[in-house]
Amino acid sequence: MKNILLPTDFSKCSTNAILYTLRLFKGTSCTFHLLSIYKAWNYTSGDLMQASADDSLYDILISENKSKLEKLMKRISKNSVDEDFTFHALTDYDVFTDSINKFIEVKHIDLIVMGTDGASDAKEKLFGSHTLRVIRKVDSPLLIIPAGLKFHMLRRLLLILDHSVDFEQTSLKPLLELIGNHSFSMEILKMSETGADAEVETAGEKELKDHFAIYNPEYHRVSDTPTHEAVISLVESRNIDMNILPVRKEDFLERIFGSHLSKIIYSTPVPLFILQGSRAGKKS
Repeated sequence: MKNILLPTDFSKCSTNAILYTLRLFKGTSCTFHLLSIYKAWNYTSGDLMQASADDSLYDILISENKSKLEKLMKRISKNSVDEDFTFHALTDYDVFTDSINKFIEVKHIDLIVMGTDGASDAKEKLFGSHTLRVIRKVDSPLLIIPAGLKFHMLRRLLLILDHSVDFEQTSLKPLLELIGNHSFSMEILKMSETGADAEVETAGEKELKDHFAIYNPEYHRVSDTPTHEAVISLVESRNIDMNILPVRKEDFLERIFGSHLSKIIYSTPVPLFILQGSRAGKKS
């Protein structure tokens, strides 16, 4: 039984991500936890004035979210009546990432799925992005679904490897277990530093090809090209259905401004699966 956390703000973007996820896991046994997190600044004095004296502040603030979650669950459950799916509604009043971390532990979450609306990567929007906050502060596989994306079966995946991140093949195991109901091939994009040791690069290519041999991998080594441009080019030319991106968390803020990570997130035309990696030369 897979436990999947679906944070929602009831927008079209987050609802589409939920509907995409139901199709992605069709034919498997899943428990979906729909999570609505009430933000402290959302309440008004009017909310308090309308409440009875017996109501607690907590009840006042989340009662509307509970009602919205129930309606959303009824709607999406109609799309999966023949599936082995279970739905649970979760509401909370907390810092967004603190709430997610709490439910990951309590509900034994295997995967978080969130939508992204393709916003600009300007500074003010970057730090307001829940997606980027989750990457920075939450240790869990994360699947990002672009706004408006319609589901189709996974046929070809692209694994994106940055020279600055050590990638251990075992770290891909959670993803492969989660989407084991799909039959796909794999492409590997390795972003190499200019002047990298050719012998080391060749040995790394052979190791990756051997490890993922059952997925019939194609290997692409690129240097002197922005990562997000190389990714978009391969997605279009190779008909990629999902990108897989290991990122390192410990120096996330160092890399985010002007880095390829934000550009990949905001420009991805296909789902993006984020895995936590470690810094090259170190083991976590």
